[in-house]
Amino acid sequence: LVAHTNSSYSTGWMVGDVRIATLSDTDDTNVTGAESVTNGTFASNTTGWNAGTSTLSQTSGKAKVLSPSGGWVSAYQAITTVVGKLYTISASVDPTTGGSLNGADVLVQNSATLGVSSVILIGPVTHGTSATILSGTFTATATTTYIHLRSKAYASNEYTLFDDVSV
Repeated sequence: LVAHTNSSYSTGWMVGDVRIATLSDTDDTNVTGAESVTNGTFASNTTGWNAGTSTLSQTSGKAKVLSPSGGWVSAYQAITTVVGKLYTISASVDPTTGGSLNGADVLVQNSATLGVSSVILIGPVTHGTSATILSGTFTATATTTYIHLRSKAYASNEYTLFDDVSV
């Protein structure tokens, strides 16, 4: 792989025997935008988030996404997006504290119903030993996009802690 960058062009990653291909413009304007997530730090509560299929609470400044009966569960938030625009998402995910070592991730999709109309899957974090920062980008395909904080548990009452969710 090779990526060429200079003051007049940037190619992005090129595979194989590509000599040169300009994939991005040369505008050096900073990319900026307002925060789209409400209460992504969970400093004192989970206001703005829906429990979805989980039992949702706040503990020690983090969202606790608990599985009442095992399996995949999520808490989610609907955010306003512009179709065709690129967004960056990041979150701190810690599946180790609540016994939910078999998986946790952040799922971005076009539905409040878990697993329907997926846009991008970030993660998974499996058998982690500490909090992990997940990040990725997605292009909005609808004016409302759902951020799901997903946790998978083998048994009831296992959970994952999420913090610093940002889009």
